[in-house]
Amino acid sequence: MNLQADDLRLDLPATNKYLNVLGACLDAFIARIEAVEDARITAYNIELAVNEIVANIIRHAYAEHPGGRVSIVIRLIQEPEPRRLLIELSDTGMAFDPDTVAEPDLDEIQIHGYGLFLARSLMDAVSYIRRQDRNEWSLTKYL
Repeated sequence: MNLQADDLRLDLPATNKYLNVLGACLDAFIARIEAVEDARITAYNIELAVNEIVANIIRHAYAEHPGGRVSIVIRLIQEPEPRRLLIELSDTGMAFDPDTVAEPDLDEIQIHGYGLFLARSLMDAVSYIRRQDRNEWSLTKYL
């Protein structure tokens, strides 16, 4: 992806202790966007969705090879409409097949298995592709 002038690029160690750094960056980026309806709720939902995907990258993609990194690009796209926030995540961990993840049974209590479900529920689009030796996620929220 070609970076634009207002894009925010992060490259974080793939450990849970940096999730709050990512959340703070997302919150600050969203706070600078004018005329976001329900800005606090929108920011919270985006942060939760992104944190869930990154937590899954840490837990699963790097399960056998800790010490990896997660690259993040946060971009506001104004044209063509609709205006939207795009968050792209990239890692070099193990490949993933989203089609193998069953949706959680919301009538049953379970400890794990909500991350991808939450991300898909909170964002307008979530996609994943394996490109060469990288996992690439794209999360979109219309503003």
